Amino acid sequence: MRIGHGSKATALVLLAGCLSTALAPEGARAQGGYLIFQAGYYVPTQDLGLLTDAGFGQAVEFGERERSFAYSLGLELAVSGPISGRATLAYATSADLAVQAGMCPECEARNNLLNATAALVFRPLPSGVPVQPYLLGGGGVKHYDLESLDALHRSPLHDQTRRTMLLGAGIEVRMGPLRIVTELSDYISPIFADNDVETTQHDLFWTAGLMLGSG
Repeated sequence: MRIGHGSKATALVLLAGCLSTALAPEGARAQGGYLIFQAGYYVPTQDLGLLTDAGFGQAVEFGERERSFAYSLGLELAVSGPISGRATLAYATSADLAVQAGMCPECEARNNLLNATAALVFRPLPSGVPVQPYLLGGGGVKHYDLESLDALHRSPLHDQTRRTMLLGAGIEVRMGPLRIVTELSDYISPIFADNDVETTQHDLFWTAGLMLGSG
């Protein structure tokens, strides 16, 4: 099994998260903390664009990635009143990606996608209300782990990392110690194109899952 940069990044971020939790002040942990496990679906909205340093020795045109399953792991800690802070890893499983490059006009590649973000979460309703809508916003990094297929296997594609903004909304249902969530998140970043800084890629994650912890 190939271990790419994305897997290494995942391990490092998870380790950092565990250390930050363990070293957090006792008072901060007492305010409440939750682990959030979610699964769902990933939907891209844009061709990824033309890239001159993709590793094929010439410019490579990346099309739109196919949809795939997705899952995420988050850690949320109370900050103040209706505001909490959340760190999240959101992963889209491997899917086909159309590629055009020189003598290979209809080649294919595959890629998986990892987002590592930090965000603030705002819940406008009083904490006693069992159904809680919320908004979240933040940023981080987006990592495309690219694997070439067809003739492209002779020259591996270079993985790509981009800064990303995160905007999202969700609903949390509280049933005693159990909290069920469903969420739509938009990870917004520039497309690959070297000469296009205005076109953005919107990676949509629609997920649902559980919050486990105390607060």
